[in-house]
Amino acid sequence: MGLGIMRKLPRGLAMPILHTRSALEGVLVRSTPYYKKFGPPPLGFASHNRTTAVSLRGRYIYYRVAKAANSTVIATLAEMEGRKGAGVPAEGATMTDVAEARAGFDWPSQLRSDDVRHLERFFRFAVVRNPFTRFVSVFRAVQRPSNNGEFIRQVRKKMGNNAQAQPSDFLDYLESGGIMKNYHWARQSDIVYISNDQLDFIGKVETLDSDLDRITKRLFDRPADMRRVAPFAAENRAAFESTMTPAVADRIKALYALDFERFGYSTDVARAFLPD
Repeated sequence: MGLGIMRKLPRGLAMPILHTRSALEGVLVRSTPYYKKFGPPPLGFASHNRTTAVSLRGRYIYYRVAKAANSTVIATLAEMEGRKGAGVPAEGATMTDVAEARAGFDWPSQLRSDDVRHLERFFRFAVVRNPFTRFVSVFRAVQRPSNNGEFIRQVRKKMGNNAQAQPSDFLDYLESGGIMKNYHWARQSDIVYISNDQLDFIGKVETLDSDLDRITKRLFDRPADMRRVAPFAAENRAAFESTMTPAVADRIKALYALDFERFGYSTDVARAFLPD
């Protein structure tokens, strides 16, 4: 088993933490001040720790939601803060660019006890997305031949290894417990498992330009110098309409009911691309 990238626990602790999905990582992370305060994340300690971007220097915490413009947001933050990995092009950034930008951030497990006692010193925010369009984006990604990692292959196997697999096949997998297996399609409310009143701002993909401006004005006192990565505006409406049958929509409404409610999204499919 590869050890991956070595990362440190909170400053002041010498024990290294392995950048891997191992049980050891979860054991080490759970004992840190942040997770002692907020308890176990629904998707596991290791997964949450590595998908939450902390800036100890900038004093902010970004709860990254997969398939909700998180690559654009993280690349923009890295660029504007001048972090390691900055230099992402304004348009057409690659996932390698994004990975380098993301690697420069800290993790919740690196917050000191004093930081956790005074989290009001940190600007805490998330960017979320309409569950209907997010589902279509995820399903298209799972079906994309270039996505050929081991976990995706396992999911495709559960869907019958059929290139013509339908959204209903993916929903069968999610409804049988698969929804908790990967943060790319997990409920946004499980990824951002702290309550809304513990967040300073919740942005939305549907209003990304203005919401990211609000975030960067708060953090850097200037509008966003946007680094667009697979911008949501390019979402294929025809693909959405062909995917979102009434039966599929009903199952999504049931599966992601808490996301619709918590983040104020309409369950009317006709409003999927509109701000709420």
